[in-house]
Amino acid sequence: MKERELTESEMYEVIRGNLDKIGLQGYKAYPRKLRINGIKHVAGQDFLELDVVAWKNPKVWDIECKKPCTIEQFGFTLGQVIAYRTLLQGQLLDKLRERIGTLDKKIGKIDGNVNFYIALLETPDYKLEKQMKKTFRKMLEKIDFKVRFLTINGRTEEPKRHPECEKTS
Repeated sequence: MKERELTESEMYEVIRGNLDKIGLQGYKAYPRKLRINGIKHVAGQDFLELDVVAWKNPKVWDIECKKPCTIEQFGFTLGQVIAYRTLLQGQLLDKLRERIGTLDKKIGKIDGNVNFYIALLETPDYKLEKQMKKTFRKMLEKIDFKVRFLTINGRTEEPKRHPECEKTS
C-alpha cells in the first residue's frame, strides 16, 4: 500500500507549526494563504496568493510550497519567488503590511523587501539527492537576492532547512 502524500495545504500547516525549526524564532504566521486583492493596475491580474507568510517586525518571510521535490518544481517556485519579489515593492508592500495588520495591529513598516523560502515535499519517490542540492545552489546563484530552502519529509512531516542550497548574499 502506497503511503498517503501530504497536500500543499498540509505543508502550509507543517510550516506554520514549525517556524522555530526553520530559523524563524519568535515569528507569527498568517493562519491561511494571504491574498492581496486589487492589484490589476500593478500586476495585470486581480490578486496574489502567498502560501505561508511569517513576520516579526520589521521582517517578513513568504514561504512558497510545492510538491514533489524535483528540479521542475524548484524552478517553477523560483520563478514565482522572482515574480513576487519584483511585485512586492511600493504599493503592494503596503498592501501586504495592511493584510498582516488585520491580525497584528503592532506591525510597523516592513524593512526593505520581503524575504523568501522555497519549500518542497520529500517522499520516498522524490528525495533531495546530493546532485539536486548542487543544482539548486547553481540556480540560486543566478539571482541577486537571498532565498532560503527547506524540505518537508512526507513521512514524518518534519521540515528541514538546507543552508548548503541557499542563496545567502
